[in-house]
Amino acid sequence: MKYFALIILTLSTITLVFMFYKLSQTKHSVAKSIVEKTLSNSSYELSNFLHPFSNHIEFSAEDLGSRPFSNFTPEKFNAYYFSVIQKNKELQSVAIANNKGLEYNFIRTGNVWKSRMLDPSVNKEAYFWKKYKIDHKKVISDSAWNSAPVYDPRERPWYIGSKNSYPYTFWTDLYVFNTTNELGITVSQVWNDPEEDSLKITLSYDISLQAISAILKEIKPTKNSQVIITKGTNYLRFDDKTQSISIVNQNMNEQQTQLHQLSIEHLNGEPFQFERDNQNWWGSSEEFKLSNSQSLKVIIVLPEIDFLKEINNLQALLFIGFIVISFLTFLIVRMHNKQAKYTNLLLIKGKKLDEKNQEIISSINCAKRIQDSMLPDEESIDNCLGEAFVIYIPKDIVAGDFYWIREQHPYVFFAVGDCTGHGVPGAMISVMCQNALNRAVLEFSLIQPNKILDKTRELFIEQFNIHNNRFSDGMDISFCLLHKENNKLIWAGANNPLYIVKNNGSETYNLKPDKQPIGRYPKQTPFSQQEVQLEKGDRIYLYTDGFQDQFGGPQLKKIKPKAFRELILQTSSLSISAQKEALTEAFKEWKGREDQVDDVCILCVKV
Repeated sequence: MKYFALIILTLSTITLVFMFYKLSQTKHSVAKSIVEKTLSNSSYELSNFLHPFSNHIEFSAEDLGSRPFSNFTPEKFNAYYFSVIQKNKELQSVAIANNKGLEYNFIRTGNVWKSRMLDPSVNKEAYFWKKYKIDHKKVISDSAWNSAPVYDPRERPWYIGSKNSYPYTFWTDLYVFNTTNELGITVSQVWNDPEEDSLKITLSYDISLQAISAILKEIKPTKNSQVIITKGTNYLRFDDKTQSISIVNQNMNEQQTQLHQLSIEHLNGEPFQFERDNQNWWGSSEEFKLSNSQSLKVIIVLPEIDFLKEINNLQALLFIGFIVISFLTFLIVRMHNKQAKYTNLLLIKGKKLDEKNQEIISSINCAKRIQDSMLPDEESIDNCLGEAFVIYIPKDIVAGDFYWIREQHPYVFFAVGDCTGHGVPGAMISVMCQNALNRAVLEFSLIQPNKILDKTRELFIEQFNIHNNRFSDGMDISFCLLHKENNKLIWAGANNPLYIVKNNGSETYNLKPDKQPIGRYPKQTPFSQQEVQLEKGDRIYLYTDGFQDQFGGPQLKKIKPKAFRELILQTSSLSISAQKEALTEAFKEWKGREDQVDDVCILCVKV
């Protein structure tokens, strides 16, 4: 053991001497290490700051893009975005515009809320302004006025850029907002109106970059270094004198032009040298991806004298480390015998943990058998529904999705539910929801789908004894009642839609659900229902969101609802068994090697 300690000490000494030599011989390696760490921190901080806005505008564009622009009103827009702007202090304003010249801005400046609208059909010579007061989270108009001149929104950079970047998001260069006079950047997204194909709508977010000042200050690697963010011709940097950010044009002086040229030539994170104010400086630059075709450039510059000081500090730390290693060597030798004893104990505990893990897996497999026994088998499906298929692909061993069928001549009930989560928690909620459905139909003898959903919600809440706002689990469901003699369909939905393809394949129905779940909800209302007269050969599709939310394809994106419905329509001319196989193969091909994100459940019934 004594010789073992001496070997460790000798190796530590050799390592220390070697590292002192390397540190004294190379500046390049140290500069590279410093800038790589700073570039990594910069990318991480920028990703946390900017990507949530990019993700949110994509989500909002998808949501708003499903509604005709003819339904747009400033009041609805304000209500939609009030909480979003309030929760994100960097979001200064949200604007929406179309290719007919209409533009609407919802703006927050400090604690002041305003809107600005240009509607050429009313008055193309002036903006119509409103100021609002906030009363219990409600946006209430306080005053109004007009102003001129106006600017055509179709000539704004964010509008032109999003049009040229369709279908991807577009980011502008860094600039000063004309609405709030703050430094920032704008992200925008364009889509086609679902009702009027020639109408193009663009949504934009003005993002203040004032919070970037704290980030740039925090990630500075040395006292005199600078972290610069650039897009287009403007540089954004932290000013030590004013303790705030400022924008500088890259062509403002010879130094800025030189730095710009060097950053382009070394856009790979590799350090470069240049001279400034009779001092030798080091720098590095790297791209930060905003979208598929756009990026920011992060530039790190620091004077050589700063990181020479860092080298001296590292040498001192290495010497201290040598002393620590020597002391630790002594402790390691002393504790070696005790460690052998502890190792044996760990092996015993590891064996016990493995046994427990096997017990847990066995329990989950048993739960799967129980859950499978609650689902209708193929014989029940054929007897109740005739020509039909089910695609059921759990994400884990057990699932939160389920399909449910009951026959009560001359009616047949069938539904597809999506309970909160997946795996064991989702399966537990699934059992409770199926139990509530069975009671609503069998115990309370309800027929109407909306009444069944109302009773199911009531029974579900009773089962969980939900009396507080902390419990938010529940179920989304699409529920059908089909009269088998006259083919009349009555449907109700909780967040899950219903899709119908007519037998000629040229006509479809996409029934919208009530926007509330089976479970606790702040604005709980009775469920509604819709009636559809079907014909022989029509196909009914009930589904959860697992298929359309799956990431995959060449660009690793979601399938999305529209593409999912198009896939159903394209395969609706196939036989029932062939369509099931085609949809299953399409899902596997889209997913590829990506992890499954959620349970998948699709029920198709051919009338």
